[in-house]
Amino acid sequence: MNDDPDGTINVHISEGKIDRIKIQGNEKTKDYVIARNILTEAGGVYNENQIKEDLVRLYATQAFKDVRRDIEVSDRHPDMYDVTICVEEQRSASLSVGAGLDSATGLFGSAGIVDNNFRGLNQRVGLNLLAGSGLILNDSSVLNHMNLQAELSFFEPYFINADNSFMGKIFFRDFGSYQIPLAIERRFGAEATVSHKVKNNKNLRSTFSLGLEHVKVEEGDDWQIANLYNAYGVPISERAKQLEGGLFLSLSPGLTYDTRDNLVNPRAGVYANVRFDESVCVDKFENSFGKLTGSIKKYVAVGKKSSLSLTARAGGNLWGNMPEVMAYHLGGPYSIRGFKMSGVGTGNAFVMGSAELAVPIPFMDKLKFSFMDNVRLTMFVDAGKIFGESPTNIVYERPMEAVSAGLGLKLFIPGMGPLSIDYGIPLTNPGDKNSKGYFTFGIGDMMY
Repeated sequence: MNDDPDGTINVHISEGKIDRIKIQGNEKTKDYVIARNILTEAGGVYNENQIKEDLVRLYATQAFKDVRRDIEVSDRHPDMYDVTICVEEQRSASLSVGAGLDSATGLFGSAGIVDNNFRGLNQRVGLNLLAGSGLILNDSSVLNHMNLQAELSFFEPYFINADNSFMGKIFFRDFGSYQIPLAIERRFGAEATVSHKVKNNKNLRSTFSLGLEHVKVEEGDDWQIANLYNAYGVPISERAKQLEGGLFLSLSPGLTYDTRDNLVNPRAGVYANVRFDESVCVDKFENSFGKLTGSIKKYVAVGKKSSLSLTARAGGNLWGNMPEVMAYHLGGPYSIRGFKMSGVGTGNAFVMGSAELAVPIPFMDKLKFSFMDNVRLTMFVDAGKIFGESPTNIVYERPMEAVSAGLGLKLFIPGMGPLSIDYGIPLTNPGDKNSKGYFTFGIGDMMY
């Protein structure tokens, strides 16, 4: 401040302009990889809110265990400031070995290796292997066949520019099909997906996937299938249609809208998506088809730590002859819990909804274990209906529509989604063998 002889007081304000932005602490990660996540620019006025967004963006890369900013007066321009982004890198490569029980694989063992900062470019490369017993909770419609799976994946968060990301994967799966009863299903192929952030809406992303997949379905038990078809008066010629697979070229545009407050354990916001799949059967064009699938999930905060989620999903075959191995199915951990995989039915269209209340486990907060913050006790109600008749629904007397309710335990795992163990009891159409309900096990939150 200074005053003029005439009594005028002059107030000079320095808004805190930035002279330089420095990066410090990185040993593996390239400077430009960090810099592209920092939207604050030299020459501009310092903005704490924008810096916080930059730090959150760097944390989200999963390459750092600590990120902070330091501010000091510039040694070149005393009226300006240098901002230093200090990062502490974490070990990016990890090896995992595990075992468990899953509704789709039975008893299984798994191994995986992943590098979340491949070559210091913040790329993610992973290889996952799984071998399962194939015994799926004594399900009479599923062949006891060894379940083998392998997947090699690659993720590039900065594809061409900051608004795009790229995900590619190559996979192989060999298992007793829960889609086609008493059959062996083998799939191998590759898929590439480009995701684009819509500039006018930060919560909206568009996606486009291109995939090539070979699906082979083989008979697993001729004798039992023949007896079932004969007992229910289904022509055995229908079995050949069920075993149809092929080489499918798929083009899949989609949209995703996400306003969740937390990606690990959300308590508020909306997650919605819609996707169109155009699948061209290269070796048998008459098996080509197109389908549209969408879902919306609303989270509502309840109290200090609980949440209520409401989910609606629907999908349908728009044109063509969709093989049963590619059809929709209801039942299992990702749809109508309390029923086995595909236990409600398979068809060419479906609708379903769920309501789930997630609450902290009583008194567990007194143990002061940090991982308990991501564990929830759940109470749920599921309801759904499948459309379109098939021999499978006839010979196994699947109800085609069902309502269930139950309890579960959910552990929210960063990067994977929720690990769920649920026990559901059918409230309608339980059938003679399903009246007491079932446990279901699932990883992730399948929204398609």
